[in-house]
Amino acid sequence: MPELPEVETIKRYLEPLLKEKSIKEIAIIIDKHTPPKLEFERLLDAKLTSLTRRGKYLLFNFDNKHTLIIHLRMEGKFFFNEIEAKYRPHIIFIATFGDDRLYFVDTRRFARIELVKTSELISHPALQKLGPDLADDEIDSNKLYEKVKRSGTYIKKLLLDQTFVSGLGNIYVDESLFAAKINPYSKAKNLSIKEFKEIISHAKRILKNATEFGGTTVKTFHVDHHKIGSYQNELKVYQQENKPCPVCGFPIKKNYYLGRGTHFCPHCQRIKSLVPTYSLTGLTSGGKSFIMTKISNDFIKYSSDDLVNQLYFDDDFIKNIKTTFNLKEFNKNTLKEIRTKNPPLFLRISRVIREIIELLILKIVSEAKTPLVIEVPVLFNEGLNYLFTTNIGIDVDADTQKNNAKTRELSDVDVAAYNKVNAYLKYRHYLEYHFTSKDFDFSVLKIKA
Repeated sequence: MPELPEVETIKRYLEPLLKEKSIKEIAIIIDKHTPPKLEFERLLDAKLTSLTRRGKYLLFNFDNKHTLIIHLRMEGKFFFNEIEAKYRPHIIFIATFGDDRLYFVDTRRFARIELVKTSELISHPALQKLGPDLADDEIDSNKLYEKVKRSGTYIKKLLLDQTFVSGLGNIYVDESLFAAKINPYSKAKNLSIKEFKEIISHAKRILKNATEFGGTTVKTFHVDHHKIGSYQNELKVYQQENKPCPVCGFPIKKNYYLGRGTHFCPHCQRIKSLVPTYSLTGLTSGGKSFIMTKISNDFIKYSSDDLVNQLYFDDDFIKNIKTTFNLKEFNKNTLKEIRTKNPPLFLRISRVIREIIELLILKIVSEAKTPLVIEVPVLFNEGLNYLFTTNIGIDVDADTQKNNAKTRELSDVDVAAYNKVNAYLKYRHYLEYHFTSKDFDFSVLKIKA
């Protein structure tokens, strides 16, 4: 969906081409999403006095005191005089300005088009609800922060809310939060005013730069048939999944929470918690569980393995897995059988389980009021390091690992298999601390931030 830079780019392109020209003819090709023909005909012989933007809305203002409001939504596009053949079946309307033709096309038919009296703009329901425009130099961050502190949602969801601030969409929210080093899933109310002002500052800078680059053409955005945006070449995290973070080198992560793809760096962008949160990770049979038993009871302690095991006692979870994957039965033992007999299905089910556990840990750390430690053996495999303020690794030598494995009745083959799939050694240098179970320094676990 076009965001502020793309809509502003269209405005700047079309206004000098159409301003002070009168509409001589209007042809409605697809009338399902346009005002009635009789309403449109009010624009005949009307002169365009200005083309303005509010948030993601384009306002075509005419001298007969009427305004045509257009929201492009997903795929709305304009073509001036020339139009590509592939778009002809999707023409919504054609407006003839003197000797020039303006085509509006929409392949998805989601665009909003409305003709109103210009005097009614001030009370228009959609426009009236819009939050302050991020292109406005006078935007009041202090006033916005009052709403932030009352919010119970994630910061990304809040920034996407056009009644909070207008103009931001998925691309520029991800980019702005990366620049501010704030995780998209941090609870908005947990942010300090300094952190929030950093977000707004970076958002304004990025939107300005993107507008100067003519917007971002990731899929289909373009201005007329020969003009496309070029800010996609400047993107740091959006659609950069699994590529190295430009700051630290850790792979960019993509999640699908909130109903859309979200991109961020799990190392640079940590969840903002009100209390210290720690992960304990490392290779299998390294002594993590032993360390957990020695940690002070001043900390809340969890094991991701225990969280997984609890799912098998959750009737809703079992029902969902059985329905989703068309299984007659599902429990811990059947999952082991599936792993042997149907590896692809095992991977699909495991993916669902991992996503549930990630969301559960996210909820735990976001709402924590007491410092906590969570044992997460495969922290780096899923890029879960973003969930914690501090990540601690437990190193282990081969002999100790072998001896520990025996007490757990794990064979050398099992240990080798677990070591092979665990990304711990590959990303160990991203940890804040790493110890062995014998020399663990409990003083690194702070009760207060």
